[in-house]
Amino acid sequence: MRSIKTTFTVVVPNSLWRAVEGHAKLLYEQSEKKATVSHLFEIMAMQLAQDPKPLPIAPNRRVTNYSKASDYGEEFPQSRSSLSIDPNVLQNLYEAYEKKTKEQFGEDASIDANTLAVTVFYHYCVENNLEIDEKFFDDEYFKKHYSYNDDQTLESLRMLANMLGKFPTSREWRERRHQVGGPSESYIVNRFGSFSKAKQLAELNASPGTEEPSRN
Repeated sequence: MRSIKTTFTVVVPNSLWRAVEGHAKLLYEQSEKKATVSHLFEIMAMQLAQDPKPLPIAPNRRVTNYSKASDYGEEFPQSRSSLSIDPNVLQNLYEAYEKKTKEQFGEDASIDANTLAVTVFYHYCVENNLEIDEKFFDDEYFKKHYSYNDDQTLESLRMLANMLGKFPTSREWRERRHQVGGPSESYIVNRFGSFSKAKQLAELNASPGTEEPSRN
């Protein structure tokens, strides 16, 4: 009796997908037994659920520098695909990596589907000596090129304040942040605790003539 499978939709770098897909084809040519990306992913997932290895990238990593989004897409093109996985294997993998993520990145960290998928693909490639794009897995490189640092975030707040003649309300920021290439309000709140707190910090180095930030 065939086991029931569930669909697991993943978004991973093209380079990772092609590496595993190419290896599946090679295995088929060598053994004449059909190998699929889903099958190889499931085998690796079972191993990692029993012995979770470190996450190769920070969980929930995303581009926060709006002006660099297209550059990121060009440097690291992504593949969106669906895998057919045993739901019990997937559940065991999630549970193992919820714990591993907190051990590696702190109690507030949590695993997400894309990071989980990238982790499985990464360790499959490492175990089978397949080529990977090391730059994609360099969190410091990612932060430097595709994420806002605190100074950039506060400067974007000051830039919009200069345009408006006052510090923006949260609504004004949502509507006009793209004019200064600023990060999302949710990013600011997660990073500084509140939008008002970020405005207070930005005001400390505000240019003369800028009104005090409103308290939202």
